[in-house]
Amino acid sequence: MKQILVLWSTCRSRSTAFERMMLERGDFHTFHEPFGPYYYFSTERKSQRASDVIAKPEYAFEAILQKILHKAQIQAIFIKDQAFQAEARIEDKTLSKFTNTFLLRHPKEVIPSHFDKLQDFTKDELGYEPLYKMFTRCKKISNQEPIIIDSNDLVNYPTQTIKTYCQKVDIPFIKDALTWEAKLPPQFVWWDGGSWLKDVGESKGFKATPKNYVNIADNDFLQKAYDQSMPYYEAMIAHKLIVS
Repeated sequence: MKQILVLWSTCRSRSTAFERMMLERGDFHTFHEPFGPYYYFSTERKSQRASDVIAKPEYAFEAILQKILHKAQIQAIFIKDQAFQAEARIEDKTLSKFTNTFLLRHPKEVIPSHFDKLQDFTKDELGYEPLYKMFTRCKKISNQEPIIIDSNDLVNYPTQTIKTYCQKVDIPFIKDALTWEAKLPPQFVWWDGGSWLKDVGESKGFKATPKNYVNIADNDFLQKAYDQSMPYYEAMIAHKLIVS
């Protein structure tokens, strides 16, 4: 079996920009949030947010997993997914087949961005607790700390961050992949036609895009989400990848 490299994250963490870079490399077959259809659309769905979507056999968790494992027999795989969409269902024996890595962004940046797109997000959809659970499971399985990229390092020091990441996961660093054509690949649009990914579609590389979002302190719902998320963020960021 070829390498299955996974980037677990929360929503709004610049993970799709990272995936865009991996797609640009050309040496991995990429799966964009493959477990999302299971979480939202399958007969096993964990959320009723998309309850009007008719479930199909290919949305089942096991069907998705087998598709990934089958593809990995012939080609190296990169998966970008949000931990909450898989953590409660995926087994340790499956995680042990993956090279599990993580991307982490501060809740003060994630929460207003998420709220801008989804005003009634759940604690799981925000994703810090499932991400922390996934991190601790992967650490136990591998008996070593998985790589955690600080999202701000990704935009402030992209070359150094990606080069260090590549060294850690034993893949070649491809400098040309740090820039790309401004377009949204069709495989990115499984959710809402890709409206959440406008910035990625307009990007040509890793770059912060400041926005004027609601202030967390002015909204009780967001403040509660922030207070719930910070302990998980702080527990993980202490183990972030040191960029050299």
